[in-house]
Amino acid sequence: FWLKVLNFFFHGLPLGHRCVMDDSECARMPEWAEALGWLKRCEVHRRTTFCDWVECARKQLTMQQHRAASALKLVTLVQSQVRVQAECQEEVACRLKKLAAHGPDRVDLTKEDHADADYLPKMQQFCAGQLQVGAKACGATLAKQGALARWESSNKALANELAAAQEALRVAEEKQKHCGILWARHEALCSARLPVATPAATKKPQGKSASSACPVDLWKSEAKYRRAVAEFDRKVDSCRRTIPDLCLRSSDNATSHRPLLRQL
Repeated sequence: FWLKVLNFFFHGLPLGHRCVMDDSECARMPEWAEALGWLKRCEVHRRTTFCDWVECARKQLTMQQHRAASALKLVTLVQSQVRVQAECQEEVACRLKKLAAHGPDRVDLTKEDHADADYLPKMQQFCAGQLQVGAKACGATLAKQGALARWESSNKALANELAAAQEALRVAEEKQKHCGILWARHEALCSARLPVATPAATKKPQGKSASSACPVDLWKSEAKYRRAVAEFDRKVDSCRRTIPDLCLRSSDNATSHRPLLRQL
């Protein structure tokens, strides 16, 4: 039965001929209407399944984008804190050196008092030297963080891939809307055809007005709709393969920066 229906819809005539209903085909209208109902159920199922899946996929991508952006901000913040810490240590060291330069040499003191007065400037000089060593160590630590720099590069690449996946979902949604528009047009043509082809109709169409033009429109709209659905399916299949793997890699990458920051 289904082979007959599909053959009637798509391959009923040799290549290059028009698909035109005659009175004998009109007598089989219940089968034709049943095939149309089956196609409509497939369209509703396809639309519902896609809407449920795309909502879940978009939430996953949004969450991974937020995690990647948060991790990148954290790394930038810690690096900035270390850099500012080094600059502050260098600044305090310079101030301590200036304070130590204004020692008690110009004051007339006894030898014992002079030794006691020299204690603080010497301590200031010592602290300034330690702070400069710490500032150089901070700068060297930042310069040696090759693993952290590689993580930043990979995280930015993943962020770009997540954005591309979001765009792919948007394109799939546009194709879904296009399929819905084509289906609505095809269903309207079929609805217009049903009263004409009903065996109980009192009047039969004259000439080529309704018996030839409408079936050709049905064949064209059906083929156009199915081509759009096939293109939509290819796009969705690509997204279904790409998004889970991308979310998994993004989840692993979003946590790998913490050990590197602890080392820093």
